[in-house]
Formats: sequence, C-alpha cells, structure tokens
Amino acid sequence: NDAKTLRAFLKYWSALKFPGLAPDLKDHIKRSRSPKAATPIEVQATKPRERPYSLEKVRDIHRSVDDLYIAGDFNPQENLLWKLLISEALRPSQLQILRVGDVTTIEESGTSFTELMVPMVKQHGVPARSKMIPVYVSDSVSVALRDQLDFIRSLQGTKLRKEQPLFCVHI
Repeated sequence: NDAKTLRAFLKYWSALKFPGLAPDLKDHIKRSRSPKAATPIEVQATKPRERPYSLEKVRDIHRSVDDLYIAGDFNPQENLLWKLLISEALRPSQLQILRVGDVTTIEESGTSFTELMVPMVKQHGVPARSKMIPVYVSDSVSVALRDQLDFIRSLQGTKLRKEQPLFCVHI
C-alpha cells in the first residue's frame, strides 16, 4: 500500500508539472498500472508488525475457542465467527454480509479445499458485494464452515438458499 500511495503522489506531482522527476519515471508512471493493494490477510502474513498477536498467542486463542465449542458453550455459529475473526482477520462488516453461496468446497486429487468469497468493504461509492476476493481457508475454518452450514440446515429443515446470510441464527 505504501508503493501505491507513493505512486499516486508522484503521478500528482508530475501532473502539476513540478520539477524533480526524471522524464523516464514520468513516462513509466503514466503508462503503467497501479500495483494491486495487498489484502489484510496478505499484510498480516508478511509483516509481523501488522499482527496484533504472536503466532503462539493466536494458537492459544484457537485452543480456547475450540475448548468452548467442544464444551458446548459456543454453538457452531459462534465458533465460526471467532475462527474467521482470528484466522482470516475479517472485519465485522464483512462477516455481516457473507452469504451461504460464498462458501465452496473444491475437490482435487482426493484433497478438498474450502474457498470463501470475501466481500471487500470500505470502497467509496461501490457496494461491498460487487468486489469479492477468493480466500482458501484453513482446515480449522473449513470444518467450522461445514458445521455452521449443517447447524443452519438442522434448524431450518430445508435446503439452504445461496443468498441466505451465513450468520443468520438468532439464539
């Protein structure tokens, strides 16, 4: 994101025709595309200073959440909520607009992966669900997603609709 900000500043500087930028840099900025912004997950994975907790602390939090779920203190929805907050660093505004159809299980060569289409929020003037990014979730989150879908099915007794909110159980 720093590179993107710097590029925008240099482009603005060039547009104002202020001196100090090499002609080839001006041409490059005009012709090239802006770099793709890193997702919050990518930033946290590559920059330790961006992580609020150490990896060991995150593992401790996961163990605590697992213990609460196993003890029955958390239902599948609460378990999934915490797993997504901890593992995938999703914002509450992203969690609120997730839908059942955003979850896909992919089978390849005897291995299964779970893909979650995550809505991008905080885009000025653009509906959050218009920009979705695929995220392959961890095994722990994958199991929590499956448990949540089974939980909703067991309460509804009907087939799930793709547009149905993922977090829809009110207890």
